[in-house]
Amino acid sequence: MKVCATTRLLFCFALVLAVEVVQAEKALPEAQLFAVACAGCHTLSEETDHRIGPPLGNLGHRLAGSVVNYEYSEALATSGIRWTVPELTAWIIDTDARLPETSMVYSNALTPDEILRLTHWLLKAP
Repeated sequence: MKVCATTRLLFCFALVLAVEVVQAEKALPEAQLFAVACAGCHTLSEETDHRIGPPLGNLGHRLAGSVVNYEYSEALATSGIRWTVPELTAWIIDTDARLPETSMVYSNALTPDEILRLTHWLLKAP
């Protein structure tokens, strides 16, 4: 899936603004962390839909790049990554550092504590 540079820039700008507003408050529940950091591109369903990213339902220990009917980058589809706490944490912290040449555009604005809470929550989400 190709995303133009303007779309990436607009998405990153919107994400930064949303996170800045939310960070003014105290610890957010994990569902709100998902809403701020992930829901713009992903759902918690197991079925693909119109969103730019694959669904994250039943993510725990799933093989990366394995959702049927979603077009992954070759880098992710052939990575062999299985979603565990360490893998997902590294992915959220810096997607490009974890796996260069992936098509996911994400600029992390979460704190280390928020990332860990979100990671655990995502891996347990149905």
